[in-house]
Amino acid sequence: IGTFYTGHGLNLSGGYLMKNNWEIAARYTFINPDEVVANDETEYTVGLSRFIVGHKLKVQTDVSYLDLASNTNQFMYRLQVDIHF
Repeated sequence: IGTFYTGHGLNLSGGYLMKNNWEIAARYTFINPDEVVANDETEYTVGLSRFIVGHKLKVQTDVSYLDLASNTNQFMYRLQVDIHF
């Protein structure tokens, strides 16, 4: 049994795949919990992907800015390689 909280949230994302198999993407996420066990969170993300063999082999990277109501804002960077057999 896990812990969870209720509230409201919004996640909007979009991307554009170019003919050369590069994709640019953006995402906006907002979380507003009903309880005071967690703070409001807003996250802004921009990403770049390279599809080498369709979705079977791809490299993805993104940068996010996490805006927390508790004023512990932070930048996050991610780089991943995705391989499917």
